[in-house]
Amino acid sequence: MKTIIFVSCGAKKKKTSVRAKDMYISNLFRKALGYAERLSLKTNAEVYILSAKYGLLEPTHIIEPYNCTLNDFTKEERKLWAQKVIKQIENKGYSTKEDRFVFLAGRKYYSGLIEEGGIINYECPYQDNNLKGIGYILQFLTN
Repeated sequence: MKTIIFVSCGAKKKKTSVRAKDMYISNLFRKALGYAERLSLKTNAEVYILSAKYGLLEPTHIIEPYNCTLNDFTKEERKLWAQKVIKQIENKGYSTKEDRFVFLAGRKYYSGLIEEGGIINYECPYQDNNLKGIGYILQFLTN
């Protein structure tokens, strides 16, 4: 069983093409990515970014700046996005039924991925620890 950690993208972005892990510049994204990288060293997990535009991103993949968020998607558009991401996950050789997934993301970024026969074995540390509000999430990621 493999462990895969997902970090959701952020609204604040650089203005030029860069690696995905360098595109998002919000404090929340930086701390979540740092947490994911530390966790990956302990668990030999893979880290990916969930992007509203690109779907599943490898952190070193070069991307163009964009202005897109799942918050602006309709329910149907989020469902299509989730189906796309599930296919990307499977194309990377991961099993939505057997591998373990950790979501450092809000509900809109993971709910479609865990519904309707999607990812079965998952954790959502923000929700699992009842972290309501950005301050609590940032504190959790820092500690």
